[in-house]
Amino acid sequence: MGRHPPRQLHLLTYFTYWFWLVLGRQADWHYQRGEYQRCYDVAQGLLETDPYHLTCLPVYLAATLELRRKNELFLRAHKLMEEYPDR
Repeated sequence: MGRHPPRQLHLLTYFTYWFWLVLGRQADWHYQRGEYQRCYDVAQGLLETDPYHLTCLPVYLAATLELRRKNELFLRAHKLMEEYPDR
């Protein structure tokens, strides 16, 4: 007989997934409204917690560009090249 994870674990994973998705959408919403600093703050917090949240990355990069944070763009580009050298 195989053991299955408890149902609560599945619910936790489900709600965690939706929480990250909502935060990514919130960052996108702030960007569309021209609230670049708020977009940056939400996306930065999300990427600090989960650096592989790739759906939030384009909004983060766009907000960083709008805020003229060239040094952060440069550092993020180098991190991406280290993590994804073949892309």
